[in-house]
Amino acid sequence: MNKIQTVEYIHNYCKDQTFDLDKFDFSAAKLTGADLTNANLSRADLTGAKLTRADLTDAYLTRADLTGAYLTGANLSRAYLNGAKLIGAKLRRADLTGAKLRRADFTGADLTNANLSRADLTGAYLTRADLTGAYLNGADLTGADLWNTTGDGTYIKNIDDDTYHIAYTSDSLQIGFQGHSFDEWLAFDDETTGEMDEYAVEWWKENKVRIFDHINKNPAKKHAGHK
Repeated sequence: MNKIQTVEYIHNYCKDQTFDLDKFDFSAAKLTGADLTNANLSRADLTGAKLTRADLTDAYLTRADLTGAYLTGANLSRAYLNGAKLIGAKLRRADLTGAKLRRADFTGADLTNANLSRADLTGAYLTRADLTGAYLNGADLTGADLWNTTGDGTYIKNIDDDTYHIAYTSDSLQIGFQGHSFDEWLAFDDETTGEMDEYAVEWWKENKVRIFDHINKNPAKKHAGHK
């Protein structure tokens, strides 16, 4: 795997050939402000890379590893990030408008004030991600994992509880590790909830009405994938 450390190396490498950098090693590379529009970075190693304010518009980052990458203020609009790892990535104020983020892993990522408008987050892992102030209008949140997620307060909302972390969208509810549709939660019997957690049966009996009363009074805005 070719090791890349600077923007200058990229420009020299790509001077006489197509902008194809798939499978390259960019780990800890200093790429602040780099112009990587339309670049093919699929499966590239970008762990810990400094990509602050970089332009990755329309870039292909499918299954790329961006664990711990610095992407504050980066432009990732319409980028292809399906299956990418963004664990612990810094994405404050990043522009992910229209990005393809199916099954992308945002565990522990900082997405505060990020623009995720019209992004496809189907099946994305938002575990422990912080979406405070994020823009999610037109985004598809179908099947997103919201365990310990801090929502934006509009499309992803939270409910305070001393036992479990609770987050919900317009059609799904995540309680602890368990994420299901509203209808599924309402239909669960004691045997099903008992298999989730040893304390779940009594807790659900005591809090079911409270949880859905809160959701009905404070509904999340309908996301793009809500049928």
